[in-house]
Amino acid sequence: MTGGDNHTVRPAKARATVSEEGGELRIVMQVPRNWPLFAFLTFWLVLWICGGLFALLALFTVLATLVAGGGLPPWSGFLLIWLVGWAAGLALGAYEWVRVVGGREVLLISGAGLVMRREASRYAQQKRFALGEVHDLAVYQDSWTFSRLVRFGAEYWFWTGGRLAFEHGGKIYRIGTYIGEAEAKHLISLILQRFPSLAPKEPS
Repeated sequence: MTGGDNHTVRPAKARATVSEEGGELRIVMQVPRNWPLFAFLTFWLVLWICGGLFALLALFTVLATLVAGGGLPPWSGFLLIWLVGWAAGLALGAYEWVRVVGGREVLLISGAGLVMRREASRYAQQKRFALGEVHDLAVYQDSWTFSRLVRFGAEYWFWTGGRLAFEHGGKIYRIGTYIGEAEAKHLISLILQRFPSLAPKEPS
């Protein structure tokens, strides 16, 4: 190649670490440290908590008025509805904050089965599958349509998406939300070397 466009292309930094012990293959995929998002969530949570405290103070004032024999103010119903939404927002924001700080996805594969786990501090979602019932392990591919964008938002917030996909019981399960396609292909190659039964079946 000639000209001034000669430069070295470096592969993206791997997010997964792979190890094996006692016949079990362990793949750990860290959630990327997004510091701007971390700063925004911290600021938002502080403001959200302060707003909730003022709303709770107003609720206690309403309860004190009732105890004293007074009536309900016209905005008390709205206040209760707002507090329910506030609690849901606080839980979602706190969960996302913890996920950004120390979240990770873990895939454990052994002769006994396959375990898919997503961890955010002490909170963990885990699914366990019999290895003989898992098949068609491959890189998940999808086109970017409007419906795909909507699904992507749901997959992000509920942490259900990922580049690694397999089938079990007629349903597709995915993990590896933050890894790229090239790394996903590399991980699948490593898994299939150790567990070839997970490979997609050849069409008959």
